[in-house]
Amino acid sequence: MISGLLVQQPHSMTSQVYAPAEASNPRAVQKVLDHIESIPGSQFTMGDLAVVAGISSRQLQNLFHEQFGMSPMTYVRQTRLDGVRADLQRGVDDTKVSDVAFSWGFNHLGRFAQNYERKFGESPSHTLRAALKS
Repeated sequence: MISGLLVQQPHSMTSQVYAPAEASNPRAVQKVLDHIESIPGSQFTMGDLAVVAGISSRQLQNLFHEQFGMSPMTYVRQTRLDGVRADLQRGVDDTKVSDVAFSWGFNHLGRFAQNYERKFGESPSHTLRAALKS
């Protein structure tokens, strides 16, 4: 009954009730982002990232979903894919897709290639070939 009154009856706190929710711990998320950026090819687990953030894994997942619309591990994968693409686009004659993928923490080349193509609409080898032609 009380919650019904809070929602339906105007009062001095109405603006707070309808204010958009803010991330409850932006500092924890920033710690994780800084950690990912500092060693992007590292093999992170949810537990590792939660320790860095100083919060539970579940809370970290909720914060990432609020801020980015994805889980922390999906964010890590997207960051790595962006890094691989940048390295492939700077490729030189002796650049190998597998070496670049491994350096960014991808250990399963088949899944890496699927994720890369899903995100960028082309294979990693196509990105490298295009870079070597220009």
